Amino acid sequence: MKFLPAEVFFITSPLKPEEAALRLANEVEPAPASRYKAIFAESSLDRYFCGFVTKDKFEIERIIDYRNTNLPQIKGTIEALIDGSRIHVKIAKSKYTSRFTRIWLSVTGLLAVGFSILDIATKQLNWAPLIPAGFFLVVFLLVPRGFKAESELAKEKLCEIFEGNIE
Repeated sequence: MKFLPAEVFFITSPLKPEEAALRLANEVEPAPASRYKAIFAESSLDRYFCGFVTKDKFEIERIIDYRNTNLPQIKGTIEALIDGSRIHVKIAKSKYTSRFTRIWLSVTGLLAVGFSILDIATKQLNWAPLIPAGFFLVVFLLVPRGFKAESELAKEKLCEIFEGNIE
């Protein structure tokens, strides 16, 4: 299981690059100016993504009506092929979420190790190391699963939009 997951893949599509970009643009609304405002804004959910699309690249994320810190950022480029197009897609966690997760795991991991060393040095068995170890384990197990669930939904929708298949 990869931690701080990311996925890189290609979608081959029979659509010409201009048509592929247009189809994606029809499913994308502009990103809100502020995430804070977006929490309280009413979303129509008639579009699947928010972000931006140009003729040969895009940066989007799914529009959801719930909070999820594992919501992946999707970046991609659209290349022309003889019989259609090839879309290079990278799905990754946001930089903010990745940084927070790294800091969280570093602190809880160091605390668990530190408390364990202290217990060994004093030759006492204590519950203290289990608390940060539990926090570490919960985040370590939940982050990849939450990311994977959101990533799969985005991949399915992208394949549907581009009428393509993942290579």
